[in-house]
Amino acid sequence: MSSTQHQLIEQCATRLRGIVEALDNIHDNTPHRWSTDLDDVHSSAESLLALIKDQAPARSEASFEEWLANELEGEDGQPVPAAVCDIALARRAFNHWPKLEHPAKVCGVRFSAGVSSRLVVEAAQRLNEFESTPEQEAERPEVVAYRTIGRHTKHQHPHYALNYYKQNAEDQAAHWRERGCEVSEDELMTVAQHERIVGALRAERDGAIKLLGQSVWQKIERLTQERDAALARVEQQERTIAGINEAHAKLAGLYEAAQAQHSAGYAEARQCVNCRHIGINDAADYAACHDCRWTGPEPDEDKCPGCAGENCMAAACPECGGRYELVAEAKISTPAAQAGQMPQAWLDVQAERRRQITAEGWTPEHDDEHSHGQIARAAACYALAGSSAPNDGTAALLVSLAWPWDQQWWKPTSARRDLIKAGALILAEIERLDRAAPGKEVGHE
Repeated sequence: MSSTQHQLIEQCATRLRGIVEALDNIHDNTPHRWSTDLDDVHSSAESLLALIKDQAPARSEASFEEWLANELEGEDGQPVPAAVCDIALARRAFNHWPKLEHPAKVCGVRFSAGVSSRLVVEAAQRLNEFESTPEQEAERPEVVAYRTIGRHTKHQHPHYALNYYKQNAEDQAAHWRERGCEVSEDELMTVAQHERIVGALRAERDGAIKLLGQSVWQKIERLTQERDAALARVEQQERTIAGINEAHAKLAGLYEAAQAQHSAGYAEARQCVNCRHIGINDAADYAACHDCRWTGPEPDEDKCPGCAGENCMAAACPECGGRYELVAEAKISTPAAQAGQMPQAWLDVQAERRRQITAEGWTPEHDDEHSHGQIARAAACYALAGSSAPNDGTAALLVSLAWPWDQQWWKPTSARRDLIKAGALILAEIERLDRAAPGKEVGHE
């Protein structure tokens, strides 16, 4: 190494030591002045780098160790002060040299062995970014700066540093850590990138809210429709019930009028399926079809002229001609006709006879098996029970002597009920006698 180069190295070392001392002084004593003095420090560093760039020897093809040994050895064989060369940066710079074979790829700037190792590293990093694939470029964060924060127990306020290159931020963090600071590092992005990310998230959120809102609105709309339909059905049923009640009231009036006039009649209440009109005995002169809603003069046969359906014709509404459905009807008899009806007692006897046949199995075939007067004796026992007082010992004795079957079949209840059973058994015995003597009429033998 020439003496000129040695002098340049000494000058660089002196200036670098001054820069380091200035930085230490700012860091330790006046941290609030860091941003103010930062420009002067950068100017001094740029001057130092310019001197090295102009006077540093060309890069050797030797190994890194040989190249570094030559760089750190003076003319007299004494080691160059360590402040002149950052060994870690030198190693990174040496490893990046193969990528700097084509200077055009690095913004057209040529580099030589004398260029600051830090610039070499940063240039190689830019080259890596330049050579990245579209996929890698899409995934790469758009970091525009690096913020480093150092906190020390001796100082009340933390130290802040903003660097545009990652290597500078790493060096700053390493320097503060060596001085016992707790360091945090942040990658900063542009406001536009933040807005783009936030905008995408907002769009996704708005889309989800929109979908959710549509879903909720659709459910509310469906529930509203179901509610309205249910209310409409309830209203229709209320109108129908009111019409039926009105029809019953009209029927009652007709019944009373018929009784007063001593005449027989028939009343019916109908309701239209179209206009919901309700009337009493007011059907139109024409008919309506149940299936196709055809209306017209009533055909001779129960066959619709419109759809040719059978057994589908009905009365027509006098208001609109629609199908007139029957909702209530009543037969009104005169007092004379009512007087000629069967008495309730005889109807009860017939009902008891039917019960004996269906519930107890006393069918005509079963009765024919008891042809020795058992049924008549049983009828006499029930008649005797129905005609005696509860404590009549004579009646009880007669019953015990006359009852034709096992005692478990003797089931007296009340006087009227026992007489009804007696009447039903008498009816069964008369029918048995009629079957046993065909051609003979009872009472005319």
